[in-house]
Amino acid sequence: MGSWLAIGGAVAAAAGCFLPWMSVAAPFVGKISVNGLEGGSDGWLILPAVLVAGIVAVVGLRTRLAWGWAAAACLAALVASAVGVYDLFNVLDAVDGGNAEDMFAASMGPGVVLAAVGSVAATVGTAIMVLAARTDTSRPAVV
Repeated sequence: MGSWLAIGGAVAAAAGCFLPWMSVAAPFVGKISVNGLEGGSDGWLILPAVLVAGIVAVVGLRTRLAWGWAAAACLAALVASAVGVYDLFNVLDAVDGGNAEDMFAASMGPGVVLAAVGSVAATVGTAIMVLAARTDTSRPAVV
């Protein structure tokens, strides 16, 4: 179960990096959207971290992982979670800071939510994998 949760979370977080994180509508300019990978954004930290967690989780479906591999995947997913949740709150603050008198209107996109929630799910899944790697001795571990 942990591997499937980690894989699903990693896929969701990776997809969230490509989707809009924030949109701003301004007069005479129109609507401008920014995703997690534009302009050196934090999506470049989340994407490789969840890819590592996802790849290790896929390997964990086929074989019993050594504890170190599962722990490395959990650490990578934890980094992605920390960055994703931090970015989610930053976008929420930026969107909430506007009022009706402002010249522009900011809105939160689905990408930052998907990146944060997916990376947290990947962290929980890889943590389950770590516990399973510590207790499962039914088959030899992949080193």
